[in-house]
Amino acid sequence: MDEQKREYELTEDEIRGLFDSGIGGVVEQWAALGEKYGFDPDTAESTEGKKILAVPVAEGAAKSVDSASMFTSTTINEQIGTLAEAVATEMDAVDRLKKEHTRRKDALDAEKERLSNMLTDAGMKSCALECGLTPVAKTNRKYFKAQGVDDPTLHGWLHAHELGDVIIPYVHYQTLQATLKSYEEMGGEIDDSVFNVSNVPTITMRGKAAYLAGKGL
Repeated sequence: MDEQKREYELTEDEIRGLFDSGIGGVVEQWAALGEKYGFDPDTAESTEGKKILAVPVAEGAAKSVDSASMFTSTTINEQIGTLAEAVATEMDAVDRLKKEHTRRKDALDAEKERLSNMLTDAGMKSCALECGLTPVAKTNRKYFKAQGVDDPTLHGWLHAHELGDVIIPYVHYQTLQATLKSYEEMGGEIDDSVFNVSNVPTITMRGKAAYLAGKGL
């Protein structure tokens, strides 16, 4: 470790703040962190995880950030590396949360069904418990298309039984995105009186699986 530099550990919120600020706001974010922790933001470099190395400044000393020095090739690569690691880790966390939500929802539904059957088997509609809870058994009747039945067949049955009012034309969001993107690529023009179009910067993270595996995630 450089003898002049000290190690500082950022919080999750501060790492996220650097990511959320985008490249254009990185200078201001580093300046704010330097003021908070008392280091010279011009000398800051990332190490691993949430840790950085930087030269401390004397208490009360004012230090402005030189935007040119902040964007040298070495510094910008370090900043991009820090944000890329945060993005990859958060992407993995979100994927895990989605899977965990699905697993817990399935487990919850199974427990609710088990509790309902327990009450029914005991000849009870409900049960007032000392803890204050009162589980009440009920049955939710659900309807699904039979295997092999397509939408035209379903819609025909509904119309034949004067239930067609429930049919609502619907375009799936992802299908719309793919369709209009292809339409534009083929030279079509999007009508701005019908659609609002926005260009949202984002990331496709290559090498994420290998990186996470290396971190033991």
